[in-house]
Amino acid sequence: MTKRTHHNRKPIIGEAIKRGRIKKRMTALQVAQCLNVNRSTVFIWEKKDFIKPKNLQGLSETLDISMRLLKSLNAEKENA
Repeated sequence: MTKRTHHNRKPIIGEAIKRGRIKKRMTALQVAQCLNVNRSTVFIWEKKDFIKPKNLQGLSETLDISMRLLKSLNAEKENA
């Protein structure tokens, strides 16, 4: 079994954010406006495997994704 490196690891938290946004029928711009960030920031988050913890609460509330889930998806790098 080959160990996956950071560069080929799937962005699990990013996928969860994108799924949550689509499920809520929100555009990246709408999410960005709710969180006072740029639309491009939302797209970047959707491609990442780690999001700064300070951004998780707003994402949780905006996209109706539990903090527990977001933290668990984000924990791999946070604990590294």
